[in-house]
Formats: sequence, C-alpha cells, structure tokens
Amino acid sequence: MRVLNYFLVKIVICTSLLFLSTSSFAQYYGATSRVDGLWSVGLRFGNGWIEGDVSPQLPNYDLGIYGQKYLARSLDVRFSANAGIYSGQDFSSSRGFLANPVLNGGNNPELAYQEDDLYFQNYQMKWLDACIQLKLNFNRMFAEYGHEDWDAFILMGAGAIASQTFMDAFNSGNSQVYDYSDLAIDQTDRDAIVARLMEVQDGTYESRAEFDHINSTTFRGMVINSQISTGFGLRCKVSKCMALGFLAEYNFVGSDLLDGQQWEGFGTSVQSSYDNDKLLRLGLSMDWEIR
Repeated sequence: MRVLNYFLVKIVICTSLLFLSTSSFAQYYGATSRVDGLWSVGLRFGNGWIEGDVSPQLPNYDLGIYGQKYLARSLDVRFSANAGIYSGQDFSSSRGFLANPVLNGGNNPELAYQEDDLYFQNYQMKWLDACIQLKLNFNRMFAEYGHEDWDAFILMGAGAIASQTFMDAFNSGNSQVYDYSDLAIDQTDRDAIVARLMEVQDGTYESRAEFDHINSTTFRGMVINSQISTGFGLRCKVSKCMALGFLAEYNFVGSDLLDGQQWEGFGTSVQSSYDNDKLLRLGLSMDWEIR
C-alpha cells in the first residue's frame, strides 16, 4: 500500500507541474508573452569540483555556452556545452594506492610504491560535456503576460561527459616515487603537509590515471560517460534583450573514476569505494534574446 501511495503522489506531482508549466491562472485580454517563441543564447563562467574519493582543490574554473527555446507557458528546452579543468589533492595519506595499477606497479613494474610507503592522492581532470535539459520557470506560472523580466527556475536533463584524468604520481626529473616518509609520524599538522607536498611534487601530472579499459567508451584518449543533470538558478533582465543570472548544477556521472581513484584504504585493508562521482558547478551567466 505504501508503494502504491508513493507512485500516486509522484503521478499527482508530475501532472500538476506539467499543467502549471503549460497553463496560466488568469485571462490577459489579448496581452502577449514576451517569451512566446523566443530563442536565447548565452555564456556561463564559474567554478566547480568533483565530489568523489579525492578532496577538490579550489578554485577550478569552467566555461560554457548554451541555447534555449521557449516550449510552453513556463517550460523551455536548453542545449548546453561546457568545458573545464578540475584538480584535487588529499592532505591525508591513503593506502588505496595498493590496489591502483598506476601506483602499485601494475602498469609499470619499475615505478611502484611499496606497502610501507606513504602516498597522497591527487589528480587533474580535463573535461567537456553536452546536455539537453528542460527548464521549468516558476515565475511565469504567476506573472502576467508581458511581465516576464526575471526567472527562478529548475533544470533536469541528461547528456554525456568526456574526460581525461592524470596524476602527479612520480618525480618526472628522476622517474622515482615521491618520498613522504617524513610525514609518517604526524599527519595532523595540515600546514606542514601542504608545505611538504608543494616542496616534493613537481605538478607535471605525468601519469594517466586509472580508468576502465574494458568497459569504457573512449574517443581521442578521452573517456565518455553518461550523466544526469539537475540544477536551479536565477535570471534577471538588465536590458531589452540581455539578462544576467546565477546557475548551480549537480550532475550524476556513471563513473567512479573521474578523479582517477576508486579505492579506499583502512589500515591494511583496501576496498572499492562503490560510489560514482558527481560533478558540481556554480556559475554566472549572461544571455541574449533572439527575436
């Protein structure tokens, strides 16, 4: 009975949103909507990070373009493409490297961390994605036609992301593993750890991070994954044809290896983290209406 009630509630909510997005609440006596049949194109710039197994290292910048088309009273369709470079760095050591073929000698037996070594996970990911989303505009449900000068909206859609992740795993000058042994006793002094990592690491990100060679789809060296995209935002017109806004997006990606790490180490035990990575983006937007 609970399951049946749950699905009935979902049906009622979805039907209500569809009705609200395509209907109006009053008669406007011949007034026309400013957004009826409208196209708009825009740019967004922001900051983002991966919610995964390695701590993000902010700021991480990204850039995007999008096009948007009016569909119904409160509903638009949006097409977007984005690109960026995200990085991350852990400040506590992990034994997850024991199962990582990039670090344990699986890929190159001559370059391997040993069981009693310390390693601090890091990555740099270059990525680009494309999405199609439905945009539900709440203010248009209640605003009179001809008075749609601002938007408060939510987004829901799907797309694909192509990424390539590297790790700063070895000293590129002498092809040796990094020596973090002086941090073995005390890993509570964050400032000392940060200073030591900056001193030891050369920042070249020379090693391709682990990815699923068997099941992954690749193109020109980039791994392609599906993603479900959600978001919300605000938008306000500043002139007849131009608007500024804010957008937050939370993307569920079908991979646990965006950050190149899928292993967790506890004491002498190493196991898979069993959770896919998420991509979060915050940004400012600027768009222009095309009539």
